[in-house]
Amino acid sequence: MTKSIILVGGPDTGKTNYLARLVAHFRDGDGALVATRLPDDMRYIEDALDYLMKGEFAPRSHNTADELSGEIMIEIRSKVDDSEAHLSVPDVSGETWDDIAKSAQISQEWLDRVRAANGALLFVRILSDLNVAPLDWLNAPEMLALVGEGDERQFALPTQVMLCEFLRLLDENLDRSDGETPRVGLVITAWDRLDAHTRAAGPRAFLDREYPLLGGKIANSRGLEIGIFAASVVGGELSDETFKAEYLDGDIVERGYIVDATASEVQTDRDITRPISWVLRFPNPD
Repeated sequence: MTKSIILVGGPDTGKTNYLARLVAHFRDGDGALVATRLPDDMRYIEDALDYLMKGEFAPRSHNTADELSGEIMIEIRSKVDDSEAHLSVPDVSGETWDDIAKSAQISQEWLDRVRAANGALLFVRILSDLNVAPLDWLNAPEMLALVGEGDERQFALPTQVMLCEFLRLLDENLDRSDGETPRVGLVITAWDRLDAHTRAAGPRAFLDREYPLLGGKIANSRGLEIGIFAASVVGGELSDETFKAEYLDGDIVERGYIVDATASEVQTDRDITRPISWVLRFPNPD
């Protein structure tokens, strides 16, 4: 049986930049996974990769589901034991995933895509303008009285609630025909934007502090095995001109890293494919 993994993430969660960096790795990198077949139509990925090669992050897509179609499918193989799998990226915007979480409704087409997957990567963006903090109920009555037209986002569904809804969707629909508990790798992107003290505490501590509801759901999950990772696709701040010059002078596949918090001791690895290997239960090289 060939396994399948699906990538899920709302707007501005770093999914596109991770995918572009992943394709660069598959072409020229040295990690646990290789791509045996890349998509025929790679314009979406190539455009994002062009931005990274210029020292910029790909801009957030504002397309709607009606403007997008199909899925990006990458066939991958483990270098360690030759296990094979499909990497599926539904060709819909992050806003579409958000609408699914808010309404608890998903089209049959995209539901079928989720049900065909054995596991998933769920992306979480830090320090994004689109992140919504939980409502402060002590001050909410006074604040609600002052809300005017156009201020609705102040009381939008909190980001951690959206993430819990994504986990519920995956828990209820991921394929279990192989008899194993599905794995979901939760990937915190833009990890390098955090201060050194926060990074040193690790991805799990960050989630528990910033998204306590999500942290509690992960701790009490029974239907999913959830692993926590952090990712930097370039390995530093592109807004730092010194770092950017070094980045542009080097090779993109030698930049970036993954922080793996799935084991008892947190590990940092240059292999950007590590979360995928974990979700698929593929072995990592010693």
